[in-house]
Amino acid sequence: MTSRKKPGVAFWATVALVVALLYIAGFGPACWLSVNETPLPPHAYAAVHWVYEPMEWLMANGPAPIRTAMYRYTDFWVDL
Repeated sequence: MTSRKKPGVAFWATVALVVALLYIAGFGPACWLSVNETPLPPHAYAAVHWVYEPMEWLMANGPAPIRTAMYRYTDFWVDL
């Protein structure tokens, strides 16, 4: 028999970091998706808004350096 070691704290910390970075990186394309006229059903827009609502709150109410960075990142995706 082979003994399989359970994933440790370092593994799960890495997984959490990757997921968090992908979530943050996906905010720009989500903004682009909501601004451009794409043929998506209305419930898809509602889902995108629901998923990224914490980011929208942070962009409106967060500390000034974070707001500035978020506005610059979204300006890269959406030309308002």
